[in-house]
Amino acid sequence: RASSAQSSGLQVVRILRIARVFRVFKLGKHSQGVQLFVRVLRVSFPRLMQLLFGITVVVVLLGAIIYFAEHGDYDEKTQKWMRPNKEGTDLEQTPFVSIPAGFWWVFTTITTVGYGDLYPTTIYGRVVGIVTMLMDDIVRVAARLRLPRHTRG
Repeated sequence: RASSAQSSGLQVVRILRIARVFRVFKLGKHSQGVQLFVRVLRVSFPRLMQLLFGITVVVVLLGAIIYFAEHGDYDEKTQKWMRPNKEGTDLEQTPFVSIPAGFWWVFTTITTVGYGDLYPTTIYGRVVGIVTMLMDDIVRVAARLRLPRHTRG
């Protein structure tokens, strides 16, 4: 019983220590920079949501397409999905093992990070790669367009 009372006392102390962290947020009331940042976020929120929605649609669509373009054929002997290698001379295990892996590739491609851990080798996959690179620009331009405001007539 003594150990359970002691551990519950320690939990209370931990909670109080964590609560001290939230005092930092009170400083924002007195800082003009933080107030400006909050105002900018509030005004920009609709555009940010448009951008986020557009990127989400692109990532889901192109992630699924690259998976089906690159997953190749199933090899019974190795029990893996195989695709042509970069040179097209042999087969290799596909790194696109799932649609979420395709999401990762799309996201790193549209943000121009391109780690090189995943890359298309088939002609269809390379076409999807070109479209993916272009979709980044299209989504960004579309997010900047002014939407017409509805007026009551």
